[in-house]
Amino acid sequence: MKNCKCVWLFVVVSILIPGFVYADGPAFKNETVRMCGGEHEWPPYYYYKRVDGKKTKEIVGFDIDLFNMILTERGIKYTAKLLPWKRSLKLGMMGEKYDVVFGGGLNDQRRRDYVTTEGYYSVTPTYFYAKAAFPGGFRPESASEIKGDGRKLCGLQGFNYVNFGQNNADIEMESKDYNSLVGKTAVKRCDVSFVRYEILAGWGELLYKDFVGNDKLVFAPVPGVSPESFHLMISKNWKYAEDFKKYFDNAVAELKASGELKKLLDKHVKASLAK
Repeated sequence: MKNCKCVWLFVVVSILIPGFVYADGPAFKNETVRMCGGEHEWPPYYYYKRVDGKKTKEIVGFDIDLFNMILTERGIKYTAKLLPWKRSLKLGMMGEKYDVVFGGGLNDQRRRDYVTTEGYYSVTPTYFYAKAAFPGGFRPESASEIKGDGRKLCGLQGFNYVNFGQNNADIEMESKDYNSLVGKTAVKRCDVSFVRYEILAGWGELLYKDFVGNDKLVFAPVPGVSPESFHLMISKNWKYAEDFKKYFDNAVAELKASGELKKLLDKHVKASLAK
């Protein structure tokens, strides 16, 4: 009975004290976790640091600060590299050169291909338009109403807008960057365009252009659509995949409960879209 009580005590303490089960460090504590993301950059979450307006090789942002808190400060080594997104996904899935892809939105295929964590941040699917294009304003009640009868919809080249409640085939995706997309919309070459609001604001900070403060434009969240969550996608071929998922999810939960995650997000995410 005495031994039984000790076992139950361990179980109770493990539940009540987050991270207790890692008192001696996680199973991968002596490994270097090899992480990759998209070289397209995703400010304010991850991007190359600029010095005097010039891109450096140093990756910074919310993700990197979070990984430093969860990994580096707990004695776990990691590396992070930005690659072409499709290559990042492929190599991260194979698990030979990289163990983890960071900043990934999920779909059914990715859920099958990777071990995925809980979301550690989310962004707001947003539509915007030129005030001059809709003098009386434009407030659709559903995502499907945005298309309307022949409106020209625009987005960024290569992006996915299914989570915006849209059919990608209905969206012109000729703009290679936000500067082009915002410019086209402001001069009414697009009736309505789509962005992830926090990312557009992040690029504005990085490029010293107040995209979201443009008084010629109106921004609003896509009605009836949930925020998009972003996750770590871990190679199923990495033997520590499940251990890392559990460790990361627990660590994020701790930071969320303590308020530290919100502080870190507030430090990086400078703009939010009023709902």
